[in-house]
Amino acid sequence: LSVDQLSNARLGLIEGVSEAVLKDVIDGLRAANPPVLTGREANQIMQGNQVQEDRVGQLVDVVCKKGDVASGYENHWQDGATSHQINPQI
Repeated sequence: LSVDQLSNARLGLIEGVSEAVLKDVIDGLRAANPPVLTGREANQIMQGNQVQEDRVGQLVDVVCKKGDVASGYENHWQDGATSHQINPQI
């Protein structure tokens, strides 16, 4: 997904991504080569927000700020979404 597509899908992701999917996406973004997220960023997202929707929103915002290369790891967004029946239509 491009930054624009990810931004447009933000609300759908916030409303539909479960904690398990969020953790999978964060793990995938940390494991990417090169990593999209640092351990510190991942911890800040997970521990800095008590509300699940805020966590997802912050993750989307962080990835968007990093640009199209970071948001281009679309398999992390789409695979997690598909496997859990979430389809953020753009």
